[in-house]
Order: sequence, then C-alpha cells, then structure tokens
Amino acid sequence: MATYGGIVRFNPKGTPSNRVVYAGETSAIAPMFTVIVPEDQDRRARAVTVLLEDRNGTIWCGTLKGLAKLDQINDHLALRSFDIGIPNEYPKQRFISDLLEDRNGSHAIV
Repeated sequence: MATYGGIVRFNPKGTPSNRVVYAGETSAIAPMFTVIVPEDQDRRARAVTVLLEDRNGTIWCGTLKGLAKLDQINDHLALRSFDIGIPNEYPKQRFISDLLEDRNGSHAIV
C-alpha cells in the first residue's frame, strides 16, 4: 500500500502488532504489516503517491520527490531513489502522479 509515510507491506498470514514494524527489524514472528521507508529522510521522499509492478516483478514508486524502486537487500526490502534526470529547480517538478507500462514493456512517468 502506498502511504505518505512510505510503503506498507501486508502479510495476511502475519501476526497483528500494536506498534509500527519497520523493514529490516528482526522479529520472532512475522508481522501482518511492515513499513518500508526510503533511505532519504525527506518527508517528500516518504510520500508515495503511486505504485507500479512491472512485467519483471519490479515495484516502482512515484513519490513527491521523484521515482523510487523497491529492492530486496539481503533479507529485507529497501526503498531506493532512482534518478531519471527530473529537473530539480522547484520541488513540485519532482512530483510523480502516475506510472504506466505499455504492452511492449515501455514505461511512462507522469
């Protein structure tokens, strides 16, 4: 799920918790919800506006600070920014509102 606090991964077989569990935390039980936040601490980078899983299974995230990609690092998930050359003169230039993939596998970013 895309949220303004990162991505929340839902595990229907997981155990509910009364606290926020972040990706990378070690736990004796699998949590029902895990929050994945980017390395960038800027609140705009945490605000995920759109998700796209492409035909290769890669999950792309549009944020208020550009494009990010969900990567598997060792045993945990990480949300990393992905530079595509978006101008950076004004913060609003980096807002991603939509991600598309056509039938040929080409991507479009709006």
